[in-house]
Amino acid sequence: MRISEVLKCRKEDFQSDNSILITDSKYGVDRKVPVPKGWRQDFFKHLPISKTERTLQRKFKSYSKKAGLNPLYTFHSMRHGWATRMLESGVPINQVSLGLGHSNIATTSIYTKAAPQDLLKSYEEKF
Repeated sequence: MRISEVLKCRKEDFQSDNSILITDSKYGVDRKVPVPKGWRQDFFKHLPISKTERTLQRKFKSYSKKAGLNPLYTFHSMRHGWATRMLESGVPINQVSLGLGHSNIATTSIYTKAAPQDLLKSYEEKF
C-alpha cells in the first residue's frame, strides 16, 4: 500500500477474505490488497491512524534503524520489495500490477529488479 492509503485505512475497509479494500487510491483504481497472516489484529489496534505522512515516514526510518536495515530504505521501499518478492515467487506480473494499483504493466516493471542470477537460472531451466 502507498503511505497515503495506509493513512486513509479504516476498520470498515477490511474484507472477510483477509484483504483491505482500497477505494481512494492515487489513480482512483479500486483494488484489494492481501493482509499478511497474523497482522490483522495488530493492524486493527492502530486504526484509524492519527499521524501525518511525514510522522509515519520518520517512525519508519527510526524502526528501520533499530532493526538494522539499510538506512536508505523508505516506506515506499516496501512496495518495491513486495512487487519483487511476488514476482520472484512466480506470481504473474499482471496480478502484481493489480495489487499495486497500476493500470499499465510497464509501470509495474519499474518496481521489479531482475538479478543476473535469475537470468542464468531461467536460461538453464529452459535450455
